[in-house]
Amino acid sequence: MTAKIEMLDEHKDRIIRAKAMAYSQSDREEFSIQIKELLDLKVIEPSKSPLSFPAFMVRKEVEKRRDNEILHENHVIQVLETAKNEGIVLSKKKAKLFKEKIGYLGLEIAYGYKQLKPHILTHIQEFPNEIQDKKQLMRFLGCLTYAESFIKDLAKMRSPLQKKLKKDHK
Repeated sequence: MTAKIEMLDEHKDRIIRAKAMAYSQSDREEFSIQIKELLDLKVIEPSKSPLSFPAFMVRKEVEKRRDNEILHENHVIQVLETAKNEGIVLSKKKAKLFKEKIGYLGLEIAYGYKQLKPHILTHIQEFPNEIQDKKQLMRFLGCLTYAESFIKDLAKMRSPLQKKLKKDHK
């Protein structure tokens, strides 16, 4: 007797096509421990099939990227609808949609990470070693503001310079 299982059309693109992999004894023991923990937490249920074996589903990067694009598109639509509902006029020239990397307030933001734009570091490095007046000091401290979240204890280090801007200080 043979059995045939028909797959629903909506799930045909989710067929797992992978070769069985051989694992060492220590890997199998680790898998058993993890499976027991997941069973105890009731995250997974025990299989009743005599053919059952542990399998782990790992989503491909392509699927994650597709999900992120859909999520991003939904966020963009929400932002545009909110702007429209609130009467906010957006500039076509300035609006940049569906970019992987953006520049904002001296930062470069991409894939959930931020880093200083190179020109900020250049400004800080090229500042003269001797500051002549309060305006120059203000410019220097302004440049440092961008780097504050990247340099540990920068706020403490710049505190003596900040004090020089106060009226009483000479």
